[in-house]
Amino acid sequence: MAPENSTPPDQPTLRQVRIAILITAAVLLVRLSLEVVSPELRDHDFSAMYTAGYMVREGKGSKLFDLAEQARAEAATRNKRPGLMVIVHPPFEALFFAPLARLSYASAYLVWGVINILLWTWFAYLARSFAPVPRQTFQYMLLCFTFFPLWETLLRGQTTLVLLVLYTLTHISLRRQQDLRAGAFLGLGLSQFQLVLPFAFLFLLRRKWRVMAGFAVSAVLLCGLSIAVVGWSGVISYLNLLVHIVRNPIERDDNAILPADIAMVRGILGVLVAGRGSREWITIAAIVIGGLLILFTGILWRGMDRRQEDASQGLMFATALAVTLATVFPLHDYDLALLPLAVILAIGSPQCSRKTPWRTILYVSIAALYMPPIYLLLTAWNALYLLWLPLFVFALALFALVRQPPQPEFTANHSNGAAVANARSELEDSRISG
Repeated sequence: MAPENSTPPDQPTLRQVRIAILITAAVLLVRLSLEVVSPELRDHDFSAMYTAGYMVREGKGSKLFDLAEQARAEAATRNKRPGLMVIVHPPFEALFFAPLARLSYASAYLVWGVINILLWTWFAYLARSFAPVPRQTFQYMLLCFTFFPLWETLLRGQTTLVLLVLYTLTHISLRRQQDLRAGAFLGLGLSQFQLVLPFAFLFLLRRKWRVMAGFAVSAVLLCGLSIAVVGWSGVISYLNLLVHIVRNPIERDDNAILPADIAMVRGILGVLVAGRGSREWITIAAIVIGGLLILFTGILWRGMDRRQEDASQGLMFATALAVTLATVFPLHDYDLALLPLAVILAIGSPQCSRKTPWRTILYVSIAALYMPPIYLLLTAWNALYLLWLPLFVFALALFALVRQPPQPEFTANHSNGAAVANARSELEDSRISG
């Protein structure tokens, strides 16, 4: 028998893990640095956030959503180019990018990329505390760092990695029965409100008032910052811009959102019934379908709360996140960067320990979502809406698994909630450190 303090044969030592993390971070940084010298750098999504920060720094926050002012600021910061990268994120976000706007565009992009790399690594560290599968640490790292939309988020300079960490902190807080803190973390993700509000609505359906109270505190704080940045007139201009985008998703000249570019139900409906129905009816149908999915998820989760099925809460969280991604508008490929959290929770759930047809379907959908060639081909074919299919299958498999009762030994192990999570984290640390 091996000594008690020895490292298990299938686990790396702590030194090996640290080396692997440093190598991973170095690879990410090298790829990011190559993007800095790319001629397409100024066309990345980061440019809109940089422009917003620049306008706030120049004292033009009240005109943040004036498209003519945006065009002038964009020309001043990164040279004139065709089109306009429209600022569509909430006003308060510009306040956080104002310090970066003091740097040159390339330097600011690089700094923001380093921050995203740190957030990515932090997510992998945080999620390990409740991720018993894959047990082997290097396999777990592959699961965290090989998902193509995460690379897209990093290279485009998007903010989805911030939201991924906030969702992870929300789940950890719920495991520890810290509902107020969980709601506050979720509310801080309102910079991408379309990826947060459907999920928050599920807590309202479940009557989780402490979660909603924490969410409201963060929402009020961010609303106050928005008013401070752009004033009431700027907030109204922002709301008018959002209404225009929703009503005219195809006719926009700048950063057009086409049905083929959207992975959610609105995109696939728009392509399937193109020319046979108005955009208004397609939008209404998508809202109804998405609303029914959210409502069904909330009812299912509410029933689980009443039965006190604590062992299935992680799987239900994954299901809710998958349904949120499948119903939001618009859903781009980089927004799927939130999916690894759902994948980790799903494959580590008690229900997924059994060999069932639904587990096989789940694994097949995960494999499809993790294959980079699929994203590259669908982008080349202008058919990103087809990403909704493996995403929907993934959510469907989760629905089927969550309705299966967990094995008795798992139910007993999950009854202590936060204590179990901490024990798993300590056990993993002991295995790595030997």
